[in-house]
Parts: sequence; C-alpha cells; structure tokens
Amino acid sequence: MSTILSGKEVVKSLKEKIKEKLNKLNSVPKLGIYLKTDDDPARVYSNSIVKKAKKVGIDAQIIEVDPNITHEDFEKLYKDTEGSFDGVIFQRPFPKNVDINLINNIIDPKKDIDSVSSYNLGKIIQSNNIIAPATAVAVIDILKYYDIPLKGANVAIIGRSVSVGRPLVMLLLQEHVTPTVCHTKTKDIPSITKNADIVVVSAGRPKLLTKEYFTTESIVIDVGINVLEGKIVGDVDFDDVVDSVKAITPVPGGVGTVTTYRLLLNLLEVMDA
Repeated sequence: MSTILSGKEVVKSLKEKIKEKLNKLNSVPKLGIYLKTDDDPARVYSNSIVKKAKKVGIDAQIIEVDPNITHEDFEKLYKDTEGSFDGVIFQRPFPKNVDINLINNIIDPKKDIDSVSSYNLGKIIQSNNIIAPATAVAVIDILKYYDIPLKGANVAIIGRSVSVGRPLVMLLLQEHVTPTVCHTKTKDIPSITKNADIVVVSAGRPKLLTKEYFTTESIVIDVGINVLEGKIVGDVDFDDVVDSVKAITPVPGGVGTVTTYRLLLNLLEVMDA
C-alpha cells in the first residue's frame, strides 16, 4: 500500500499561515469571484471558496455574470466593481463572447490572486514572483509538506495548460528540479513517467493513467478533477495505481483541497506586498 498524500494535512499548515497574515491586517480582506451564472460546477466551486473564506475571516463575494454578456460590457462590469475588492478571480469557463486573453490582462496585477495576467506570469519566468497560479503552487505545497526531495529530482508533468503545467515548470525550476512536460503529441509517455521520481498529472481526462505508467518508486500528484458516473475522480485511476506506487494524492481530498486555501493565502500575499 502506498503512502496517501492527503491534502487535508497540508491545509492545516496553510490555515496557520493565513491566520498569521490576517492578524497583521486592520481590515477584513475582500475577494471578488466573477462567475458565469449558467455553469453549475463552477458555481459549486465558487460557493466552496466563499464558505471556506468566511471560516478563516475573509469576505468573499460572487459577482454574477450573464452568459451572453458582450466583451465590452464585461470590461465595464469589471471596471465598475473591482475597486470593491482586494483580490479577484475570473472563474472559468468564461462567457462565450468574452476574450479570455484580453480579460486576463485587464486585472490589476496587485489584485490578480490566481496569477493569470501576462505580467504576473512573466514574473514567474523571472523567478521574481510573489504568487503563482494556485493549483500549481498547491502541488509544490504538498511535495514540501511531505518532505519529498525536490533538488535534483526528475519530474514528469502530464499537461501543458497555462494554469497548471506551464507555470509549474517554472516553479519547479526554482526548486532545482529537472522537469519534463508531456502532452497529446508526446511519444511513449510511459517511458518518461517511469523514469521520473515524481509524476504530476493534469490532463483533464478521467482515469487516464493506469499502473503501467508508474513504478513502485513513483510519487504521483493527481491534479485532475472529473465527474465520472456521478463520482469525482482524478486523471489517475486511483484504485488501479494505489498499490503499485510509493505515494499518491487522492481525488477528492488532494490537490483540489489545498488549492482553495492557497488561493486565499495568495490574496493575503498580494495585500502584504
């Protein structure tokens, strides 16, 4: 049986950091979550952020966004409301008429707590960042909490998204890791993952990776959150893999659990900068 890298334990340490930051403030931090009104999964996640924020002493509010809003009207909505918040999130998926690349760059970098703007992503490349995309940092949080050696480690990353895969490469380089990124055009992925000390899976496809991708020494970080037959599952087939690797994060209860609290800590980090 492998070691289960529970995100719940990591959250305890993040809550302590959040508490320390909050104690230094003279006001209640305010977080704005811009949410498209017709996406139920995004609403569930947004409501979860609001609930957890309230428990630690942060005021999080949802700004309802019409799914048919024009790009120009969304910009106006944002500019009319962003002054009320210390940090903001644009919850995906975006309304169909809104250009996500343009919108990400209307955010004030000082309020961009999920580091989606070109400015903040550029600072990660320069190793000059205060924050980074919360999911990518949550991966680092888990590895460090469980004292998994990073310096000199070989890490295979499955997925090259701007929110996880690409920034994670930069963050791992800061830890003196040797990262390899795999994607849909990569040949013979199992040969790469089997030669890695750590495998981070962020492919967006349920139960994509089975035990054939790993060895008994593999440390597996599953970033995926998918709904399959009414259940939340990861990108790794947990039941197939759990007895065949050294350590693995569960889904749910792994990276996703840590991500929300890392997002809240990011808010306090940008306020303190």
